[in-house]
Amino acid sequence: MKRFRWFPGSNKASWSMFVWTAVLAVGLGFFCVQPATAEETASELESQLRLTPDYKQYNYEQEITAIAMTEKKGDLVQVEMSIDNYGEKGERLDIPVKTEEVDGQYVSKGVFSTGSRITSYKLVYKIVMDDGEQKWFGHASKMIQVDNMPPMNPSVESILKIEQKEYYKVGEPIKFTVYTPNKGKLVSEPKFMFFFNSVDQSQPVEELETELDQKNNQYVTTGTFTPKIPGVYKPFFFAGMEDEETGETIEASAVTEFTVEDHDKILVSLSPGTATMKAGDEIYLVAYYKIGKWEDHKISWNYKAEEITRQYDKKRGIQKVVIRFVPKRKGTFTFEVKVEQEDGEKRGAASAVIRVTE
Repeated sequence: MKRFRWFPGSNKASWSMFVWTAVLAVGLGFFCVQPATAEETASELESQLRLTPDYKQYNYEQEITAIAMTEKKGDLVQVEMSIDNYGEKGERLDIPVKTEEVDGQYVSKGVFSTGSRITSYKLVYKIVMDDGEQKWFGHASKMIQVDNMPPMNPSVESILKIEQKEYYKVGEPIKFTVYTPNKGKLVSEPKFMFFFNSVDQSQPVEELETELDQKNNQYVTTGTFTPKIPGVYKPFFFAGMEDEETGETIEASAVTEFTVEDHDKILVSLSPGTATMKAGDEIYLVAYYKIGKWEDHKISWNYKAEEITRQYDKKRGIQKVVIRFVPKRKGTFTFEVKVEQEDGEKRGAASAVIRVTE
């Protein structure tokens, strides 16, 4: 009987070659159907991101704590929290983050300041995990609005009290007392600011103290404000609390308004303060002065000049007088305006320097 041969003229060598070829083919086929490595596949996750305090609008240089939570899907590879367009130069701010595993979640915490300009920017959080077979990416973001006043929609209303007077004196300390219902622990230190239409926004409220009145279940905040210039002030009080059971942020605010006047002198200004002109030319000087509640006063100047118009702003209590001065000779003139009550109790003065050439 004739034997069947795999290949004509085959021998041991050819048989070995066939076997190795088959093994190689099977091996290649095995590697071709293997699943993709961790670097080749990835899944997206939604993280939870919350801010404390959580407001629609923040004040300058306000400290914010950001907490992000993501379901644990593998070993932690990378965590990142950042803000684009941050600061005066609009640069990227990388926020230091601390991450811990809590009840099957990665909890990341970062603390940052809102900055010192009116703007809006996006806080972005990213996390990367690896379970050995694939990578998992978690992400979340929040828009942050920064202005020079805090949110205008408080959850509770505080009561801001000052001694009731028709007006206050320049240099007279004014005590502020604020009563705020206790809605949880304080997470934003109580503070005072002034609305943009206050005569001055730069003067601080000092000696700030806050205590919990347990009997009446309220916070009592006190402070002292000493105005340096006359005008209308509109202080705004703001505080943030956190409900210890729900973690909800609760805002509290109050506002009041009062008028400050200088009772020691009449404030006078003269514009322009300095001028250069030729002899015989006319110069128009404008004198402004605050006359408050009284109207019996007189205005005078030290050179021969003519009053052109006089106008009184009743709302602001400001008198405006336009004066025409015509110097006849070359030299330097110090033109001075004086205002005084007719009974002589209050006086004020202002001067302008006029240089006259030929």
